[in-house]
Amino acid sequence: MRILGEDMGIPRSYREAGVDVDRVAEIHRRIAWIAERTFKTRRGRWGEVLIEVGHYAGLIDIGGGKALAMHVDGVGTKILVAQMMGRYDTIGVDCVAMCVNDIICIGAEPVALVDYLVVEEPREDLVVPIMEGLAKGAEEAGVAIVGGETAVMKDIVKGVRDGYGFDLAAMCIGVVDRDKIVYGDRIGIGDCIVGLASSGIHSNGLTLARRILLSRYRIDDYLDEIGCSIGEELLKPTRIYVKPILDV
Repeated sequence: MRILGEDMGIPRSYREAGVDVDRVAEIHRRIAWIAERTFKTRRGRWGEVLIEVGHYAGLIDIGGGKALAMHVDGVGTKILVAQMMGRYDTIGVDCVAMCVNDIICIGAEPVALVDYLVVEEPREDLVVPIMEGLAKGAEEAGVAIVGGETAVMKDIVKGVRDGYGFDLAAMCIGVVDRDKIVYGDRIGIGDCIVGLASSGIHSNGLTLARRILLSRYRIDDYLDEIGCSIGEELLKPTRIYVKPILDV
């Protein structure tokens, strides 16, 4: 049996796709150590940090038995697929999903979000669809977009399509009762695992998936097996799991 990528020059790991995961992990450890040095600034005060860096979200005490959860995330190289396809109305949904889906992992309910959009050029046919996608994702997640930042950085931001380079990220906050925080330390043998169907690749692993698929196909190639083009499949928005999880 031939393994995909064997003797074909197709990457089979993040390392082969150009991402050194060990080096990234080491950098993350250094970042966490530096960040945690600042925890002492709120110790014994309102806003005291409740959880170390490395969980799905940060947590601070806000009194009344409540904690504020915070998470920031982006959509990574899925942006390049959007540029290749010239379609920008779904990438905002991904951005919201990447934030709120992590917030719920610690038991919090997402409530608000701010976005950061940086563009190569201020094009209406780029910015408006992105914002519409953000709004669609926010409505599905039950969060309000309460602000954000839009910056034009032509000298820094580039892409695979001239004039349409951009990056997108957001920061989300949520609220959780302190006695209902999910740390993951109570998972044990005999627990029931419930799986929820995804909507596709989502927004993680796109670097590897993109390089594997585009080494064999064009972005607009139609595949009968999936009923759409490669680009359309890769652009399927990340499923937002807030409502089904909060209903549990």
